[in-house]
Amino acid sequence: MTRFVRQWRMFFTFAALLSCLVNILQLIFPFYMFAIYSNIVISYSTTSLANISAIACFCIVILGGVSFIRSRLLAMAGKDLIQSLRKEFFAGMVGGVSRNDPMAYRTGINDLDMVQNYVSSPAIYSLFDVPWSPFYLVLIFLFQPALGLIATLGALAMIGLSIFQDRLTRPSMTRANLQAIDNQRFVDSFLRNVEVINGMGMIPAITGRYLGKTGR
Repeated sequence: MTRFVRQWRMFFTFAALLSCLVNILQLIFPFYMFAIYSNIVISYSTTSLANISAIACFCIVILGGVSFIRSRLLAMAGKDLIQSLRKEFFAGMVGGVSRNDPMAYRTGINDLDMVQNYVSSPAIYSLFDVPWSPFYLVLIFLFQPALGLIATLGALAMIGLSIFQDRLTRPSMTRANLQAIDNQRFVDSFLRNVEVINGMGMIPAITGRYLGKTGR
């Protein structure tokens, strides 16, 4: 993991710079509407409207290109992360199973896939975009202090609701994850001894036990 961070540090820095450019380019939408209602509607100048629209379209194209480069860069980082960790994870899983350890870590590959999906998905963009929230709030304050106050209160309310939701759902999610791991271990133990269980005619009983475990 340390090698991965050291190897991809420059690329994550570049992704952060791309996120900076993305957040700046996203301002084209409010500025375009501001220019329309503050200048074009008053002057009725079709030439100014055409020029502003052309600039806005050019910025949107640049925004799409930068967003695509950022997404591909993070997807490559996620793939390389899996390549660098899968050997250790797989060896640990095989070693735990070979020792018949009931607490062996058996979901390593699935966990790696989840990490890769997170790094490759738009969800990770929030890590790069969140630092820009104060900048947007200050900008709204400069346009209209009342709107800035409303935006700030809304942001604080969202943060509070997120914390409350995490506190509310964390115990249930923890129990659900532990139950899912226990169910997976039960299925793995059944599959390892499926010939013996089938020969003894215990499949209906095992199936009923599994349905009872998963129906909680």
